[in-house]
Amino acid sequence: MFRTVRRVLADNELDEASVAVVMRLFARCTLLTSFQDISNADVAMVLDVDEEAAEQWVVRSITIGLVNAKIDQLARTVTTRTRYNVIGIDQWEEMHAKLQFDKKNFGSVLDVLRNAHRA
Repeated sequence: MFRTVRRVLADNELDEASVAVVMRLFARCTLLTSFQDISNADVAMVLDVDEEAAEQWVVRSITIGLVNAKIDQLARTVTTRTRYNVIGIDQWEEMHAKLQFDKKNFGSVLDVLRNAHRA
């Protein structure tokens, strides 16, 4: 099975680590959409990370459109508005496009770092 998964990733030019991050984001979204309001402390406890890291995961989930929520930094809570109930082809294509964009950006950053290292 893992060979098949790796082949699918390779055939679609997807990085295994990037896909793993997206899958973790989906898992975080399950937590976020189980409650209308959840404290940063509760998110951190469930994710087994500190509150700052938990907030960063929430921000990433919101940024890529996996969850529609707002963060109240003063109250240290996350309020969920809506979520995707089903991940359809449109959402997969959107994620693919975002991963390709990230891949291109990371490649550019890597090129800059390589050039700076050579200098």
